[in-house]
Amino acid sequence: MFSVFRISLVALASGLLSGAAQAGICVVVDEERDNLDADVRKAAISLLSNALEEEGETLGEPCSETYTISHVKLGASITVRLAKDDDSRSMTASSLEELPRVYSQLMGSMLDGVPLAEGVDRTNVTREQAEPVRVASEYKVTLRFGATNSFEAGVLAPTLGFGMRTELDRWAIEAAGSGFITETNNGTFGGLNGHLNALRFTDPKANHTPYIGAGVGYGMQVLTAGNNEFEGHGFEGHVFGGYEFLRASTIRMFGQIDVILPAYTLRDSWAPLVGMSFAIGYDPPPQSGNTPPLWWFFTNSSVN
Repeated sequence: MFSVFRISLVALASGLLSGAAQAGICVVVDEERDNLDADVRKAAISLLSNALEEEGETLGEPCSETYTISHVKLGASITVRLAKDDDSRSMTASSLEELPRVYSQLMGSMLDGVPLAEGVDRTNVTREQAEPVRVASEYKVTLRFGATNSFEAGVLAPTLGFGMRTELDRWAIEAAGSGFITETNNGTFGGLNGHLNALRFTDPKANHTPYIGAGVGYGMQVLTAGNNEFEGHGFEGHVFGGYEFLRASTIRMFGQIDVILPAYTLRDSWAPLVGMSFAIGYDPPPQSGNTPPLWWFFTNSSVN
């Protein structure tokens, strides 16, 4: 009796193990979304099956899990969508030849339950990932006119400034400088400065947008009073805010308020500056052919 019972248990366990071993992963095509030709679709499914087997998965019915795949081809590129239950991933292949790498990243991501960006490894990098497209930046030269107020000298000095600015949609960097000079009751007041600044636009896609920024630099202030001359120079902090117009054109305009916070003194007193200016900027159009850009002439000029 015990012998029969033992044989029955072995048979039952063998049957269960056999059934578990036969269960595998099934792949179905969402034909309503898929627009590949039948022959190409068949080849694509075969490639996806290979990707599953490389991940150590068993294919075939009965299905323990079912993945639904679709392809949308537009021109040479193919957008692949892989879904299981409520989870899905999408990725674009630049050509049919890139599909095995795309399948590998999609399946690796879904099987491991990680974001798609973590499904890439050294064996499945696509051409676009190896040579990513960079965000284009815009370069422009700026000229500013305005006035600078000195609390220490008690005067408002006419100001002329210039700069070079490189912009992305949200961020920009700028190298800028300015100079100012005016007469006082019994002398003159003037100064020079140059700063490296970072800017952030509050509405990056808009044609007109406010912005804020900050930077550091070096400057000097000179004040003469009768026969006495006072000078201060050193590092400066720079904070500012402004509003830029016509970002969609090659001609830009902006108004800006500046606060300069020196790390030095003038006449033994701290001498911050507050300025207001209006500026115009020119964004040179893209160069074509063998014509060098404007900055080339400044960096490669020489005297014979």
